[in-house]
Amino acid sequence: MKKLTIRNKLLVGFLLIATAVVVSNLITITTSQRILTHYESSRLTLHTKSEPLLELQNKLLRAAMPVNDFLINNLESENRNFRQFEFLIEKDFAAMSKNAVDPSVARLVAEARTKWRAAKRRADRLLTTGASLENNGYDEMKLFDEEIFASATILQTAHARTGVVMASGLERVRKQRRQAYVVAEVFFIVLILVAMATSIWLARSIIRPIEIFRTESRRLGHGHLDQRISLHTNDEFELLANDFNWMAERLQQSREDLHELSVRDEMTNLYNHRELLRLLSREIQYARRTHEPLSLMMIDIDCLKQINDVRGHLAGDETLRAVADVIEGEMREVDWAARYGGDEFCVILPGTDLSGAAATAKRIKDSVAGDQIISENRHLGLGVSIGCAEHHHHCGNETDVIHAADQALYVAKRSGKNRVSSATVPPNIAAASKQRLSTGEPRSGKS
Repeated sequence: MKKLTIRNKLLVGFLLIATAVVVSNLITITTSQRILTHYESSRLTLHTKSEPLLELQNKLLRAAMPVNDFLINNLESENRNFRQFEFLIEKDFAAMSKNAVDPSVARLVAEARTKWRAAKRRADRLLTTGASLENNGYDEMKLFDEEIFASATILQTAHARTGVVMASGLERVRKQRRQAYVVAEVFFIVLILVAMATSIWLARSIIRPIEIFRTESRRLGHGHLDQRISLHTNDEFELLANDFNWMAERLQQSREDLHELSVRDEMTNLYNHRELLRLLSREIQYARRTHEPLSLMMIDIDCLKQINDVRGHLAGDETLRAVADVIEGEMREVDWAARYGGDEFCVILPGTDLSGAAATAKRIKDSVAGDQIISENRHLGLGVSIGCAEHHHHCGNETDVIHAADQALYVAKRSGKNRVSSATVPPNIAAASKQRLSTGEPRSGKS
């Protein structure tokens, strides 16, 4: 579809108004000419509409004569005469039905035609059975004459009604002369309405898109980057809306990219410490509402400091990335993994109790132990210690769950490293944390 530009819309509006003026003048002129000639055409129509009714009435009355003569003389020629009248009468009735001047006249013609056809059927029986006046023919002939006369009488009424209708038509001609001035005024009003409608259309097609752009741009400025403009005006505004939507999509994608960078750890591409706390808080709230289990694993890389000291920090970075890859490989889609800090990782396990978390931790430990990192053509053996803690919906928040997992990790480290230890969040977790701080006991047994 060809685009309707704003300039073209203004041109169309001007053409609509100009067309309304021209049409109004043409209709006024043609109406005046029709009024001058309508009177003579009405008189002519009165003659052409009423005369055929009288002729048809005469044919009906004449059609009764061959039937009567046939009953008296029983001559086949009378049968043929009736058939000729029958053909002419049917033809005239068909013409009268189409050219009636008024619905009431059409109904009268139809009624007369019904009476005629009833008489014709009776005549058919008389002409085909060879009835005579002595053999019940007189009664049938009497009924036939009555039906013919009834049809002719109805046509007489139709003729009178036609005269009344045509007389009223002549009266309407005189009224139309007075109505000509009214027509001119009406079309002048129509012209004003067309101009108003055109102005409203132009205003809606130009001002409304501007208001939409103003509103949506303000919403976009307030941070609603998912806002889009839907315009199907097929003009420059639609093109501008497409550009606006493209810009909003780019801004939204940029914000999503920035958000992803802000919640990801640059080294391992896992979630960072801040996002871990947010995700854990959300999962705890969900677990409380649904009374489903929730577990947390805290994973510590054994002897990462020695790897950094002996083989360099590049080897240490490779170790962090390798362990992160192993953790992601053992996770479900519903689990969340994050780098807690330094050489520690955390994994949130929604819908998982302590035994399930311990089983997952064992798989991670075994996978890490079986994964060998090659750095500077040397194989680096790895091991991790993992602490597992289960949260119960009636106690503890995200900090408490982390403390419980940290305590379990401490036990695993003290037990010889490369171990898995489990714990639950005790009701007195806060008191236990304070006690550890007061005794100066380290948070975990990392080396």
